[in-house]
Amino acid sequence: KRKLNSITMGTRSLTRVIEAHNENKRIVTMYRQYDGHLYSHGKDLATLLNKITLTNGKQGRGTANGIQCFAAQLIAHFKKGPGDIYLMPTDTDDAMQDYIYEISSPNGSGFYVEVFSNIKSFAFFSGDLSEFNKLISNETKSINFPLPF
Repeated sequence: KRKLNSITMGTRSLTRVIEAHNENKRIVTMYRQYDGHLYSHGKDLATLLNKITLTNGKQGRGTANGIQCFAAQLIAHFKKGPGDIYLMPTDTDDAMQDYIYEISSPNGSGFYVEVFSNIKSFAFFSGDLSEFNKLISNETKSINFPLPF
């Protein structure tokens, strides 16, 4: 939560899983009401992404059988009880969010992450998982990240 003019507000985010090989079709759009900033939700996403290997047919602990399987695992990972995490229609663009995270796998074997501020006008970060890990590591050390407004 952040405090502006004595009003406590949540930092909202949307997280989308994208099928890059299918005209960038959105598979799922997840809304997080609180802690959507990089040093919380971004860090949580990086932790999850680092635990999962995308596969094509192979199943087992620590794998996702494609990006659609990962989308289901994403929801299972974040949804722990009532509130905070919600599924939105996949065409949702404006949920009064501060950040948008998009996860895809253009080559089918690794994750690619883009992070947008407020609206999807420009990505202030685009990169593979190793680059996202560096961003998160730097952001959580310095807490010096782009403000969404």
